[in-house]
Amino acid sequence: MRGDRNPQLPRLQSGYDPSTIELHERFYDALEQFMKHPLVGEYLTTLTPAESYEASGVWVATLRGIRDSAFGGGPDMDLFPHGYVPIAGDGGGNTVSFHSPSGHVIFAHHERTSDIIAGDVVVLSEDIATFLDDLLHDRLLERLDELD
Repeated sequence: MRGDRNPQLPRLQSGYDPSTIELHERFYDALEQFMKHPLVGEYLTTLTPAESYEASGVWVATLRGIRDSAFGGGPDMDLFPHGYVPIAGDGGGNTVSFHSPSGHVIFAHHERTSDIIAGDVVVLSEDIATFLDDLLHDRLLERLDELD
């Protein structure tokens, strides 16, 4: 009767919820696409913080925070499928994201519409490395406040 066994049973017996496993698999499949851009890939593999911290008035997300914002039912779910990786936010729905295909850094206002998906976005920087340097040295505080 071995063929009648539930394929989920070993996972359930080991304490893993199949829906959690599926969520992780979907997230890491999506990350593979983002890794194709060398700077986005480098950020996600070596520069993503272990703990969230505040810089330039936004909270920089951990890899878990990125996953939760992309798949956890939050406002950033609309960005992820279109190549945007939400890397920071202000807690009020405003998001800073990397756009993997272009390498641009964009600002998504909490009242965003489908315009973002169509590419009508505020580009904060066309260079991820320069953006990160400005972010970490709090040089974007004023600009991000103006966009809110």
